Amino acid sequence: MAEFWIKRDDKRLGPFDEARVLSDLEKGLLRPDDALWVEGLERWIPVKMVFDELHGSPGSSASLELEPMDSPSVPESEDLATPASVPMSEAEGLRGHRPEPDEFGVQYAGFWVRFAAVLIDEIPIILLSVALGFGLAFVLASFGLELRASDQRFDAASLIVSWLYYATQEGGQHSATFGKRAFNLQVLRADGFQPFGFGRGTARFGASIISGLVLMIGYLMQPFTPRKQALHDMITDTVVIVRAPYSRALLGVVFAVWILAVIGGLGVLVVMLGV
Repeated sequence: MAEFWIKRDDKRLGPFDEARVLSDLEKGLLRPDDALWVEGLERWIPVKMVFDELHGSPGSSASLELEPMDSPSVPESEDLATPASVPMSEAEGLRGHRPEPDEFGVQYAGFWVRFAAVLIDEIPIILLSVALGFGLAFVLASFGLELRASDQRFDAASLIVSWLYYATQEGGQHSATFGKRAFNLQVLRADGFQPFGFGRGTARFGASIISGLVLMIGYLMQPFTPRKQALHDMITDTVVIVRAPYSRALLGVVFAVWILAVIGGLGVLVVMLGV
């Protein structure tokens, strides 16, 4: 029986039999940019070619009639635009940590790495919010108006900046914010692992506010769900996946910096209050 191998990002998955490959194609569990190899092929080929071979009908019961060529073993590299395959054990040693995959080879991001990504994202959001807050105050002042408190100005600016930041970044080309990109995370549709646009990005940001209500339960439930989805992931039918191993050292640095920042902030507050 022919053994099929799938390569996604830096990981080689398999072997699978033909029925499993056809079934995963039908369910949308294989991406067009995944690579496929079966004994007899000279190189990896894009899964898109398999779709074309089946005339756009992934559920077809026809066999995968791929042109055989002499090849003694699974190739370590190919002519695709994607990087050469790196065995998972070697990838972890070179590039960092990656969670265990599910039965389909998909790694879902855990609670702490997602939290660290949010901490990184807070940096541009705070800076842009302060700039927008001062800009908003200047515009209002030019019309003889002003907000009653500077907190209102900052809160309004922060809400606008956060919305645009998350909706455009997660709904854009990279399907990830700068924080998530630092840890090789991606936010995709749960049905088929495809990118989504600004509209769903906006809905996801709105749903994240719901996740924060009632003692942050919507966020805290995330580690205990089958696909590590927070409440806003479930509402918008999205998942956060790990595309490549991420650095545990970076994870530690992010938390250390923010802990020091919090301690420093508390110290400044104590001095200002004269306690």
